[in-house]
Amino acid sequence: AVIHTCVYMLPLAPLLCAASLVKSPLQRALSAPRAVLVDIAQDPRLAPPSAFDLEELSTRCRDAGAAALVVPSDLLSAFAAEQATAASSYPGPLPLICQLQPSVGGGGSEAAGEAPQPLAEPSSLKLGELRALGAEGVMVRSSALEGGAALADLVSAAEAEALRVVVLTGRAGEADAVAGAGAVAVVCEGDACEEGAPAASAAVSAALA
Repeated sequence: AVIHTCVYMLPLAPLLCAASLVKSPLQRALSAPRAVLVDIAQDPRLAPPSAFDLEELSTRCRDAGAAALVVPSDLLSAFAAEQATAASSYPGPLPLICQLQPSVGGGGSEAAGEAPQPLAEPSSLKLGELRALGAEGVMVRSSALEGGAALADLVSAAEAEALRVVVLTGRAGEADAVAGAGAVAVVCEGDACEEGAPAASAAVSAALA
């Protein structure tokens, strides 16, 4: 397979209420009870996926009931084009989120065993380009943020481009700090996940198979 999917639960959707009085499509999607994000990543060691593969995966995620997709920047336009085909049908298009990486604004993930690197300055992340490619939000790992001020700066820069910020964390107890800085949601993984999330994740994974 050339594409991998990872399913996250959103146990802290109430954070959305404090972010804005007028919710964006992404905020509305993530505020659903037990909303599910599907994180899509391409293995750089393998050949790029075909347009058909991307369209099929995009469609299956929507039909399986995902709330939103986390997509690498180089695949944003392809997923945005496929999701747009559902504009007049049910379920409608899924909001797209681009996961930010240390020093760059693209997709991928940290190498195993490497110490987390800080996120680049918001001005170098090309947030406007991500928005133009179809992103409605960006995701950042809490380990890439150097304190609450860094998150607040990212939220400010993202909102200037009509993007919302979602924080991915493996540490419990960060909800209050993230909410105070303006993130619309926290995505938990590992030990930080709520009890019961694995079963729901498995159900969505089976639907995508």
